Amino acid sequence: MADEEPSRGENADPSADDGHEGILAGFPRHSSIPKRVNQRDMDSTRDEEVTLGSTKKIFIVNPHAGNGATGREWPAIEAKARDRLGDFRAYHTAGMGDATRLAQRFLNDGADLIVCVGGDGTLNEVINGFMNDDGSSRPDALLGFVPNGTGCDFCKTIPIPNNIDRSLDTIRESHVRTIDLGRLRYV
Repeated sequence: MADEEPSRGENADPSADDGHEGILAGFPRHSSIPKRVNQRDMDSTRDEEVTLGSTKKIFIVNPHAGNGATGREWPAIEAKARDRLGDFRAYHTAGMGDATRLAQRFLNDGADLIVCVGGDGTLNEVINGFMNDDGSSRPDALLGFVPNGTGCDFCKTIPIPNNIDRSLDTIRESHVRTIDLGRLRYV
């Protein structure tokens, strides 16, 4: 984004091949200043754990979701999330594919809970980060969703609260539901 100061290091390459083809989902930053995702930021947190009990939590935030509402509302969402869930690391996406790469990276580094903040598109990318060619890369990891997009069709399909406070309470109370996932490969 032109009005942002670039972060140190290289920006995530939104056109990079993430090794996943057409995975479709159909189931239920420790700073208020949006920050571009870059390799240095991801590398610098490799060994850092932020815990609630023994849970390493990562928030992946799409500041452009909901026509930019998520970025504008992030400081309030972040405060509510910290009040309910304790410490976590949060990363803002800057382009297509960032949420998938962030989810993959932090799941590989041992995150137990990835919370997606955004809309259906962001959720789809984060779910893709949970998957590899053999299925789920970390079946023990959990996905939380704080819906803040324009339509949030997923919330209409699966009973997930479409209210920020109630969705954070659902995550805090560890309501877990296993849902089927499908994959399409285009020839």
